[in-house]
Amino acid sequence: MIAENKLLSIIFVNYNTSQLLSDCLDSIICYEKNWQDYEYIVVDNNSGDKGLDSLKKTHPFIRLIISSRNGGFAYGNNIGIQNAEGKMLFLLNPDTYIKDNAIEKLVNRINTTNDLFFIGPQLLYPDNSNQSFYLPKTYLTLWRFFCDRIFLHRLFPKSTLFNSYYQTYMDYDQECLIEQISGAAFMFKREVIEKIGLLDENYFMYFEESDYCLKAINYGYKLLYYPESKIIHIGGLGNSKNW
Repeated sequence: MIAENKLLSIIFVNYNTSQLLSDCLDSIICYEKNWQDYEYIVVDNNSGDKGLDSLKKTHPFIRLIISSRNGGFAYGNNIGIQNAEGKMLFLLNPDTYIKDNAIEKLVNRINTTNDLFFIGPQLLYPDNSNQSFYLPKTYLTLWRFFCDRIFLHRLFPKSTLFNSYYQTYMDYDQECLIEQISGAAFMFKREVIEKIGLLDENYFMYFEESDYCLKAINYGYKLLYYPESKIIHIGGLGNSKNW
């Protein structure tokens, strides 16, 4: 059943992660007071995951789509986007865990400003350490790649020249505009698709959100890091073994 006039569609791409996805959905039910107002789309990238039948039984509110092939992360998310009905879209990894109305906080914040179209939370490791610290805040250039490869960003962590990719000198407790949001928890208004289009499926896994954020910047969109929303991200599960 397709939701009608939903405010938010949450899209998951699954590849043999049904148990993690079940835990994620349980956390949403537990910690999101308005969880029933959202649409949930699970796109399985033809993984043959035997746990999906059980997932559907325990979480009957999800809409499960089995793709014909494993076309990668962007491919799976695009299927979800094309089938979503929400005014906003939230690409969320199965290996995440929600606490303290984190999704609603993102929804409320993005709706407070008409010219804000992209938003991402602070990501934490399961031990509550700051995962966002290790994530890039802008798009990759040859100079930033060079600084990363020879560890100049670590030698000069407060330098805006040598650490412009990760920008770990920022205050992680304060919201700020950035140029890249992690694809693990990536929320945006669906109207941007009319200008930017869908995710580039030439990226099988990794950098698809980097490419999309760069396109957003080129169109003049603002992207916000919003630490009031905190989401646990286990990470490392989209590796070659699983995909």
